[in-house]
Amino acid sequence: MFNIKILFICKASIKEGLGHFIRTVTLSDYISEERTEIDLELILISDQVYSNKLTNKKYSTTVISSENDLSLSSSFDIIVLDMLTISNGLFAQLKSKCNKIISISPIFNQMSNCDMLISRTKYISQTLPKSVKLRCGLEYSIIRSDCEKISSDIFKVNIDRAYTNVAISMGGTDPENMTLKYLDELSKTNKKVVFWVLLGEGYEHNYKSLSDIIKKRINHEIILARTNKNMWHILSNCSIAVLKGGLTSYEAAYSGLPAINVFENGNRSYLVQELLENRLCLPNAENVEQILALFDSHLENKNKLMEIHKRSQNTFTDSPVSNVIDAIIS
Repeated sequence: MFNIKILFICKASIKEGLGHFIRTVTLSDYISEERTEIDLELILISDQVYSNKLTNKKYSTTVISSENDLSLSSSFDIIVLDMLTISNGLFAQLKSKCNKIISISPIFNQMSNCDMLISRTKYISQTLPKSVKLRCGLEYSIIRSDCEKISSDIFKVNIDRAYTNVAISMGGTDPENMTLKYLDELSKTNKKVVFWVLLGEGYEHNYKSLSDIIKKRINHEIILARTNKNMWHILSNCSIAVLKGGLTSYEAAYSGLPAINVFENGNRSYLVQELLENRLCLPNAENVEQILALFDSHLENKNKLMEIHKRSQNTFTDSPVSNVIDAIIS
């Protein structure tokens, strides 16, 4: 049996966030462990230093600072792209170097030119030609290996605590500093809350503003945690998460953690529409004014939180990542 050659290319930046990088590495690690018939390479295009995150991998990795530095000397059976944009010229070059190009990003400027789209949601922002094969829906979610389902016994303990543990996570870089904005608003609640503020490794804003809120809201416990690998160790002890509607929103649904997804750009809310329809998350919020009223009512409705948790537990397969691999090599 001949080996399949697959090249993953992803972009991670302060502006675009780390979701593409996390998703691609999750998929690549799974392939290297479970599908040894696949020869795998990964190229990361990034304006940040992530070489250390790709050390000791079982597959070949390359980090470049710009897509202008990308040049392929060999051909591949499949190229998998995870990014928001790429130039027409580079896309044409990649097309000439493989039999099939697949996007695993639900937002991509070259999506209509790909051979396949694999996405965690059946909702797509544009009309695609019939030549683009679709493998879309919750069953194609890419979930990190450290994100495990929260047992119902543990979740019951979580929601029955005197103080509700609430996580705020606005992505790995949070360029607009939504963390500060939403912590300031949510900490106005009169309910008993412990806020776990998860700051990604790319968070570069001044910590003093966050510290000022901690000093101002003395009726709450507010814990700042700069984390990535241990993120789900924290989230598994929470009752509600406030998220940005990205990769972590699907991990929360998979694990059974009810989440409020905030979309200040309403055009992106379709990314969690399927979660809403399946009642796997709490209603979205569109601005800081709206979220506080939602937040207080959700803290009180423990039965609803448990319903979302149990529904989530019964929705996802144990390893939706394997569905993605099957779609790639089909």
